[in-house]
Amino acid sequence: MPLNSRKPNTLIGAGYIGDAVHGEPMSLSDFLSNFVATVAGGALLTFIFFFLKEKVFPFPDVAGMWFFQVTTLETAYNPYKNMKLQYVAVIWREGSRVRGTVEKMHETSSTGERDYVGKHHDTGAVVVSAEIESELVMLSPEERAEYLAGLGVTETGVSNLIREAYQLLGLRTYLTTGEKETRAWTIHAGDKAPQAAGVIHSDFEKSFISAEVASYDDLVAAGSFARARELGKLRTEGKEYVMQDGDVVEFKTFL
Repeated sequence: MPLNSRKPNTLIGAGYIGDAVHGEPMSLSDFLSNFVATVAGGALLTFIFFFLKEKVFPFPDVAGMWFFQVTTLETAYNPYKNMKLQYVAVIWREGSRVRGTVEKMHETSSTGERDYVGKHHDTGAVVVSAEIESELVMLSPEERAEYLAGLGVTETGVSNLIREAYQLLGLRTYLTTGEKETRAWTIHAGDKAPQAAGVIHSDFEKSFISAEVASYDDLVAAGSFARARELGKLRTEGKEYVMQDGDVVEFKTFL
């Protein structure tokens, strides 16, 4: 019978494995030898790959001190347009992981230049109880105040955490108030009145005339701007006034 007319048939007998079509049986010892050689070859290739990866193409050594500069090209917040921020990063490697810390060094914007390194390390510890905070969320404002009073504190741990974070970042908050709403605005420590006005709208900074300022506590005690003025708690400040945390302000502009 011609070879091509034979049906494919794999023969497995005592001592040989092969394909009857080709008529070339492989002994079991040859099969095991080839199998071991294949596994050993794969292991060798794997070793060579990782050896080359670590020795010839190692992970780049990024450990050390790095300096970065970031420029803001477009933003809806005018004082931050074309802002340049400079950071310093300390990076180290732990096994296959890269870890590090980053700190702002210098800032250049339309509001001026500020140095940060060495000026904002007055960190503090804040105790926050997750159990207490979760309970406070479920209470009304009146119940919350009573609960805090029972604990001998006046503010929640989250409020203290926010205050400490603002202090660390060199941020301050001032308020504007009117018949419809009261809003809080974030500025940098050391910002003057025109720069603070520019946070609301860039035109306010350009057309700044003066600012009527009262501290939050004084205004709450007085009840209104008019009463605060009568009590001498409302003052008029000019362009050189450095904004204070908690100021309540009404800006006067050319607009």
